[in-house]
Amino acid sequence: MMAGMDVDFDLLADFLAVAQEGTTIAAARARHVSQPALSARIVRLEKAVGAALFERGANGMRLTAAGQRFEPFARQALTALERGAAAARDGEVLRVGVVDDELAVVQHVLARLPPPVQVQRAGERELRAKLQSGELDVVVADLGPGPGRVAMEQEEVGLAVPEGHRLADGESVDLSETSHEVHYLPRQDFAPSWVALVRRLFDEAGIDPKTYAVQSDSSLNPLRWVAAGECLAVSLISTPTPPGVVMVPIRTTLHYEWSAYGEPDNPRATAALQRLA
Repeated sequence: MMAGMDVDFDLLADFLAVAQEGTTIAAARARHVSQPALSARIVRLEKAVGAALFERGANGMRLTAAGQRFEPFARQALTALERGAAAARDGEVLRVGVVDDELAVVQHVLARLPPPVQVQRAGERELRAKLQSGELDVVVADLGPGPGRVAMEQEEVGLAVPEGHRLADGESVDLSETSHEVHYLPRQDFAPSWVALVRRLFDEAGIDPKTYAVQSDSSLNPLRWVAAGECLAVSLISTPTPPGVVMVPIRTTLHYEWSAYGEPDNPRATAALQRLA
């Protein structure tokens, strides 16, 4: 239980399950509990937090603005508990920095590293600075040239569109078809390499679209705005999509270059990079 709040980690797992599944019925099935019990626990969590976390509707449950702000902290709390338990059992921790630990490629990389692993999420510039200062052992991202870089794989990019959008049923999409639509872009200072790639895609397609007014450091919030029909979002093809979003591959020769980085004089980093090479 969290000090000062009547919240345990099971409540956070329930909350994340509902956010992922979109209904309490599906979330209860995933959590192996009854639907009434899970609904009661969500109400308990909302009372403890002091805010409504979900909008209830005939078609399911959608995160409120408060729920969207709460979600990354709930996810980080559960991750920290899991990593802490591993550290307590197994000893010295390998500190890994990522921009987003929810992507399939990142999950695959983390599974290949020797436990225990402590994951830190941060923007690209902060990750590079922490790697140089020794606060991180390994960074998994696309930071361009860097120390001890191990190129791992190229990932296809896609366009996240709302269900029912005119492009949702296509096998692929040319971004030139979206020149009059609003596109989401993250903060330049948080993900400069990603923003540069998206800008290159826009240039390749010959478009300069309007950009969405709100920004987030999470990959999930923009997709919820896509589901609401407020914007489109260029995304990595492995990005988990919430209900109401379709990921359509973009016709392009450009890719995201997944790499791992570590300082050559760091033995833990060297051993980890050898596993990923």
